[in-house]
Amino acid sequence: MVNPMCKPETLPAEALETAATIAAAAPISARQIRQSVNMGLNTDPPTGLMFEIGACNRKVPAGDRRERIAAFDAKRKPIFTGEQE
Repeated sequence: MVNPMCKPETLPAEALETAATIAAAAPISARQIRQSVNMGLNTDPPTGLMFEIGACNRKVPAGDRRERIAAFDAKRKPIFTGEQE
């Protein structure tokens, strides 16, 4: 994720736009990203990287991953349920 620069008066709107983008993502993916960032900020790089690899592997069996692929193939927006398997 990139932290864009913006004028103070546009900050609330841009923050809401970023929040909407995150909220529209697959819940499992968003959770794993958040946990990876928190781990990375509180540990050494090799440990953070190992956690990130594990987080990525935890997303593989998720139903939302299959939904994203099916939606892409059907040229439609995905409907995420947070289904783990």
